[in-house]
Amino acid sequence: MANKIVGYSLADNISTVTGVFRAYRRDVIDSVELESNGTEINPEILSKASAIGFKIVEVPVTLKARELGESKVRFRASTISHLLFTFYEKPMVLFGLIGLIILLIGIISGIYLFYQYLTGSLDPNRPLMLFMAIMVLSGIQILIFGFVATQISLLRREIYLVQKENKLIRKKWDKY
Repeated sequence: MANKIVGYSLADNISTVTGVFRAYRRDVIDSVELESNGTEINPEILSKASAIGFKIVEVPVTLKARELGESKVRFRASTISHLLFTFYEKPMVLFGLIGLIILLIGIISGIYLFYQYLTGSLDPNRPLMLFMAIMVLSGIQILIFGFVATQISLLRREIYLVQKENKLIRKKWDKY
């Protein structure tokens, strides 16, 4: 499930982000500035390579089941890192979901208040009116945060392109 979520967040919709077998062309590795180490490096390479414009191809691999010992993968740590990576790549997944839920709660409470107004049983001093206003405004604000975070994510991709060009220029100059 985590691979599906993280794969969705990448532009190429990869099915296995944390796969066991990886192969990269040398120019891919030479073009990206890596910051992670450990298991987080695989999604980072895929994300940056995709942002720079490299084509990502998946080749099916057949794996045998573990014969001895127990898995080294820790479920909680893996899940958290996968979710954080997904929110890093597509922040609207987090902000959009939360913002829409809060906005929907505000709209539903507003519809309920309007129904009470039509039936004549609305008391203008009810705390539900304040709750509705706060929910609607908060939902809109969180959605706006999502749009801003998405723009920041797009700017980060542009930075990767500039880093790639700088790295290639440095490599050319180092030859001389």
